[in-house]
Amino acid sequence: KAALARIGIDPRRNLPAFARQPLSTWFAHRPAPAGPGATNGKSLSSVILFHDTWAEYNHPEIGQAAVQVLEAAGYEVRRAAGRACCGRPLITGGQADKVRGWVDKNMALLAPFARQGLPIVGLEPSCILTLRDEYLELASDRESARIVAENALTFDEFIARETAVPEESVNGSEEGKSSLESGFSSIWRNEPGTAYLHSHCHQKALIGNDASVAALHAAGFAVQVIDSGCCGMAGDFGYGKGHYEVSRNIGEERLFPAVREMPADALLVASGTSCRDQIEQFAGRAPLHMAQVLAQALK
Repeated sequence: KAALARIGIDPRRNLPAFARQPLSTWFAHRPAPAGPGATNGKSLSSVILFHDTWAEYNHPEIGQAAVQVLEAAGYEVRRAAGRACCGRPLITGGQADKVRGWVDKNMALLAPFARQGLPIVGLEPSCILTLRDEYLELASDRESARIVAENALTFDEFIARETAVPEESVNGSEEGKSSLESGFSSIWRNEPGTAYLHSHCHQKALIGNDASVAALHAAGFAVQVIDSGCCGMAGDFGYGKGHYEVSRNIGEERLFPAVREMPADALLVASGTSCRDQIEQFAGRAPLHMAQVLAQALK
């Protein structure tokens, strides 16, 4: 605790633990998926998984769950090997000038995939949305940044997009159904239950809750969106000395009371790492990432 105080972290905070095995190690040594990229005899697209630092070193179980869901639907999952940090922490701290090297490295890695039309799917909302927002201004190659931004999706957005019923199908024709959508049509178990959703502030500000709700509905969940406001963590704000009480009070305005009133057996979905840490410390519930919840809903 004294060591935490010396580096400016409130000693009442619990720091995230490192996982025994990084996600990249698990990914490289996992058993090969059966019949990669094929569902109902049709080839499905590759998906580029932009695995954030949290998923790589602290919560590889989230990346594993995402891979499980995507491969169950027939996608070939390809890791964005060699990617740099998205730069969100420095950008948030007002040091955007220091991330340009990382930005350009990620552009060089991801732009070729984007030019092929491959989706770049992220797990931590703030990370993948940084590629859609600040990278447009920070990248040396603005055209590459634009193409990457057009193909960068949160996990929730990707599931929602691929499970959306085409307008032609709504009007009675099956011609509009894509083979991609059909990959998700038979992988869910019946009536998985009710999911309570709390969205990361960054995610709510840029894209809203619609994709998250749609992804949960696609898997059969009944959805309750919590009128939650901010969790109070706000990146690393809640960890800083002198911020502990303010951080807790923000969450106590709406989020924590709502979480405490949830049924004991209800699932709480929160894809933001900072949100999950804050809820667990102050409201006594362990939220799950969207990928984990959808993995639980698989047959």
